[in-house]
Amino acid sequence: MEDLEFILENPSDGTVIIAGCYRINGQVMDTDIKKCAYCNSEVIYYDDYDAYICAYCNKWLEKKCGDSNCRYCLNRPEKPLPNANELRRLKYN
Repeated sequence: MEDLEFILENPSDGTVIIAGCYRINGQVMDTDIKKCAYCNSEVIYYDDYDAYICAYCNKWLEKKCGDSNCRYCLNRPEKPLPNANELRRLKYN
């Protein structure tokens, strides 16, 4: 299954591995509860930024909170994951 190869959840350590090379702290949400509004794929809760993402779209699924001192939003990158070329480089190096 393509989904299982691209996104693997490891509940024992609270991480999700994306594209076989990029590990984030978080968990895959139950698809019956939450799906990506853009591509209808599974959604990941990204602990480090207290936000939901779609790994397939490489999008944040919610805006920053607006608090200029928020520890989650302050250093949040434009996209949640490296671009596709960077993921490929990480995977094969």
